[in-house]
Amino acid sequence: MISVMKKRLFLAFAVLLAGSAVAAEKVAKTDAPIHPSITDPEIYIPLREGMTALEMRFVDLQIMATEDKVDYKAVKKALDDMEASSKKIRKVNPSEALREPLEKLGAQLDGLQRDAKRRDLAALKGNLDLLFQTCFKCHQAHAPLKP
Repeated sequence: MISVMKKRLFLAFAVLLAGSAVAAEKVAKTDAPIHPSITDPEIYIPLREGMTALEMRFVDLQIMATEDKVDYKAVKKALDDMEASSKKIRKVNPSEALREPLEKLGAQLDGLQRDAKRRDLAALKGNLDLLFQTCFKCHQAHAPLKP
């Protein structure tokens, strides 16, 4: 059972992450390049849309994992959506540098699907934490934040 304090901290984190996802979605609809070296709008607009979709579904999963009764059908749907978004990102972005991280993401999504099928909430939460780390490592490697 999650303590009330941990649940509140997690929900605060989820709200913060959701806010950034909403901001990212607004930026995704602009013509601003996602990365200084990606200037082709045929790439950066769908790339932003795919990344935004991944972020939003990840937040949904984090919130679902804190509920008293987890809706595993909704978890599966969110994971399916994330897989579709990762495939869209791979299709629109020709960068070979993203191949390995997206393959790792796909493998992690497969593991999360197994967790959901087994209704193993502890494993699902642990693997969501690993997925979160993978996402940020990939961002740091391919689009590092600048101070």
